Amino acid sequence: MRKKNEHRMLVRFLAGFFLLLLPMLSVAQDIHFTQFQASTVQLNPALTGLYDGTIRFSAIARNQWATVPVNYNTAKFSVEYNFLTLKNRDKLSAGVSFYYDRAGDSRYGTSYPSLSLAYSKCLGRRKNQYLSLGFNLGLISRQIDYSLLRFDAQYNGEFYDANAYSFESIGKVTTNVMDLGVGVAYSFFFKKKYSMELGFTVQHLNQPNYSFKSDQKVKLNSRYTAHLSGSIALTENFSVLPQLLYQRQDSKQEFLFGLLLKNKILTKNKNDIAFYYGPSYRINDAITITAGVIWNRWNFGFSYDINSSRFRKATNTYGAVELSAQYIYSHLLKFKDGKQICPIF
Repeated sequence: MRKKNEHRMLVRFLAGFFLLLLPMLSVAQDIHFTQFQASTVQLNPALTGLYDGTIRFSAIARNQWATVPVNYNTAKFSVEYNFLTLKNRDKLSAGVSFYYDRAGDSRYGTSYPSLSLAYSKCLGRRKNQYLSLGFNLGLISRQIDYSLLRFDAQYNGEFYDANAYSFESIGKVTTNVMDLGVGVAYSFFFKKKYSMELGFTVQHLNQPNYSFKSDQKVKLNSRYTAHLSGSIALTENFSVLPQLLYQRQDSKQEFLFGLLLKNKILTKNKNDIAFYYGPSYRINDAITITAGVIWNRWNFGFSYDINSSRFRKATNTYGAVELSAQYIYSHLLKFKDGKQICPIF
């Protein structure tokens, strides 16, 4: 009876969370990753350390709109460390990450090194739940080179003259501002049958000045993110992985939902090998196909976005390609009851 009630509560919770997001659907195109679960520190600082292991290395790269002259290139690398685990199984974790994005004729680039810290409280009689609170402190560094741009004043009526005065600010400009973020996350797992991870975060909490000119102030609005992912085992070797992501920043919004399938393969040498694959859809933007392989402590992912927005006429439906890799070094701690820490999945 207790198991049935737990299943019913989980289904109701997922349905309520999904219905909460439905009124918020809109068009969006911001810095993002389709494989958001491969970029957890950037997604939510509260997810720092929420994995089965001691140290996690993550890397992800994205190339978007390669068929147009001003394509976008984004890359991120992060390291997380569970450096303190108490006897009650609470955890204190830290992470460092570096994020870089470049686009446009002006080589407009954004680099973002950051430090995150999270505390995860173990809950439940079975010790199978975690409630986490995380913070991140980052430095947003932006660069733009105006000398690579062309202005209407440089056309003399017959041809373009690069030496003509543009009446604009010419040269390379760099700005640096501090950035703050906070997030909460809840994770739940029940044996090997199902697990869930839910989180909410607010980035740019301090709304830093985003202007390239020292005499002007342009506020960087806060970005709100809600995410949900899980794993439901239908058989011993087959699972479904639902995913939801919603982001909002002033009038810009993004909503992505997907359903991946996971097949586990038993090998003679007892190596853990699993394949996952499936579609996702970013509302009014792209249809995505994702595939990957999990081999022991490695996780390799690939995704391809098919552009479905109005911009598909310029991109010929080509959206983006993403490659991701994760590795977890594990040194599990044992307590008097002989059980091991396994916060999620």
